[in-house]
Order: sequence, then structure tokens, then C-alpha cells
Amino acid sequence: MMRSQRQPLVTDPTFTLDRILAGEFDGDLSAWADAARSFGTPLVVEYGTEVNGDWNPWSAPYNGGLDVGPRKFKAAYRHIVGVMRGRGATNITWALHYNGENYPR
Repeated sequence: MMRSQRQPLVTDPTFTLDRILAGEFDGDLSAWADAARSFGTPLVVEYGTEVNGDWNPWSAPYNGGLDVGPRKFKAAYRHIVGVMRGRGATNITWALHYNGENYPR
């Protein structure tokens, strides 16, 4: 998980969806993708666990609310996957992990 602190219910001060979308971490993501590609063994990777809750910094309440946050998360997730695939890390299977129910509804 791209996070700079573990405190719940707050915006991460470093790894925001806006900064991911702006490509500010593409160098780090590329290095990670290169290492994954070189590893060669199949990997299962997720980003943004339980995004439908309100306790992680990539969730809607910290990224523009329910009107903007889900679209922004989707775009950031696709950006991360795109960087990985662009570096040839084709041994990654992407997982999306939701919480058992939405909170808040």
C-alpha cells in the first residue's frame, strides 16, 4: 500500500490520489515494476484495500467525496497498473479487495 503513515480516518500527507495521477511516484512504481518483472514468478498485487470504507486515505471521503473520490481512485488504480504493464511486469495479477459492506452507505 502506498501510504506514508498508518493513522486511519485522515488524508495521507504524501501518497494522495492526485499525486499518483500526476505521475509523481512513477519512478518508484517503475522500479517496483522492474523488480517484479525480474522476479519472474507470478504475483498477486492490490492497491487500495477496502476502498469502499472510510478508514483508508484512498477512500472517497479523503478524495473529493462520493461524487469525485470513486472516479479518482479508479483513475489512480489504472495509472498504477499502466505503469507496471508499461514496464513489462506482465507476471502481476491485479486484485481489488472491498470491505464486506460500504461505510458510510
